[in-house]
Amino acid sequence: MKRKARIGIVTNKMSEQVYNHLEQKAQTNELSQYIISLVEKDLQNSFLQDQFFLVKSELEEMYSTIHKMKEVFRQDDKTDDFNKVETLINLEVVADEEVNTSGFEESVEMDF
Repeated sequence: MKRKARIGIVTNKMSEQVYNHLEQKAQTNELSQYIISLVEKDLQNSFLQDQFFLVKSELEEMYSTIHKMKEVFRQDDKTDDFNKVETLINLEVVADEEVNTSGFEESVEMDF
């Protein structure tokens, strides 16, 4: 798209207060920079709003995961099976019977 050297503003659809403010900026040669700063703020606000919704979505997902984890813990608390022993292997909880089948064995020799 070809860039125009000038862009016009229709002034008959703006309030007198807005017109006077813009006219004052124009008389002091600040109008262009003023409009540029307004647009930059608008773009920044749009970016921040997008980031907010992204973070909000991620927090909602984390909340859902935490809620699911709480439910699992509540169910575990309800079972009174004290004979059930589990071990953490590669960040996965497995029954003790499966520990030796995981491919990791440790041999310890003691010399007294």
